[in-house]
Amino acid sequence: MIAEILSKGEANAKTSKELCGLLGLKLRELTKCIMVERRNGEPICSITSGAAKGYFLAADKAEMSRFCGALSRRANEIYKTRAACLKTLETLPEGGAAE
Repeated sequence: MIAEILSKGEANAKTSKELCGLLGLKLRELTKCIMVERRNGEPICSITSGAAKGYFLAADKAEMSRFCGALSRRANEIYKTRAACLKTLETLPEGGAAE
């Protein structure tokens, strides 16, 4: 569904707002659809910086590779934040809700 309306190449990216409007979806529904399609092999990439922001189909292996690299960097940052939160957890008192 999503892959069918996306164009190839990051220069042709469509924003979440555009896609939600075209498909009549809420943002959460859109992101879930994109996740499912990616897991089913659709080459849906996204870009969050630069002139073109949004979702697009990888035009070639280089674009898909850049997207995979961005995912790895995001996952690494999430892991670092989780590790810091677990360390903070060790310093908190046991018990119920804070007063």
